Amino acid sequence: MTGFCQLNIGHLSRNRFWGEDESAPHRPAMCTSSLLWHSDALLLVDPCVPYEKMDELIFNRAGRRIGDVTALFLTHPHGDHTVDAARYEGIPIYIAPGAQDDFRDSPLAERFRPFPDDCLPGVKAVLLPGHTKGSAGLAFSWEGFRVLIAGDAVMTRDFFAAGEGHFNSVDFAAVAETIQGIKEEHDFVVPGHDLIILVERDKS
Repeated sequence: MTGFCQLNIGHLSRNRFWGEDESAPHRPAMCTSSLLWHSDALLLVDPCVPYEKMDELIFNRAGRRIGDVTALFLTHPHGDHTVDAARYEGIPIYIAPGAQDDFRDSPLAERFRPFPDDCLPGVKAVLLPGHTKGSAGLAFSWEGFRVLIAGDAVMTRDFFAAGEGHFNSVDFAAVAETIQGIKEEHDFVVPGHDLIILVERDKS
């Protein structure tokens, strides 16, 4: 079985659900980072802090070291989800198949590879358009539940409940459609800037 750990709880630079003005940041943004592993493979999703701090975070939350990471997966190219990605030398940097246009202008473009079906057992890259055209996540089964690491396709639990995108989304209609599909297909969602969300369903 594939192992899973949410490494941190991300936060937004501005949050309209808190009554904050979205025209300027109120704090530095930090995304949620996660680890997935099986056997000798250790996949880091969306590095959120500088390389040395990431080593400390991985050690404190999973008892591993940054040198144990065998691959990165980036949900989209925004800077708070790709912190120090260039310093992860000698390992592949995966993106979702179909997300290449999102990363075309990145200085790391030559290192990006489509996420392979055999990277980790049962883990699948899925496109989740709206926040960016090629926003993506990773879907997998964990302890009998359907889990989705959603990146910024889901910003926080408030945005998820409302079916809405952040101010910098490129297609708000696509965000709403993507979130509705997530609600129908998954039991837990790891959002881009919040703790893990239990998908509540009508039991009547």
